[in-house]
Amino acid sequence: MSGAIDHTGPWTVADVLALPEDRTTRYELLGESLVMSLAPGIRHRRA
Repeated sequence: MSGAIDHTGPWTVADVLALPEDRTTRYELLGESLVMSLAPGIRHRRA
């Protein structure tokens, strides 16, 4: 998973879209909080 992201204040859709592309991490915006999790592996996607 990527390292820490330096950000101040609440997250917006524009902030999330401005993040660098990373196919190993899934970014989700919940309210004004950024949630990061590992992207599903190949076995999980095939199931």
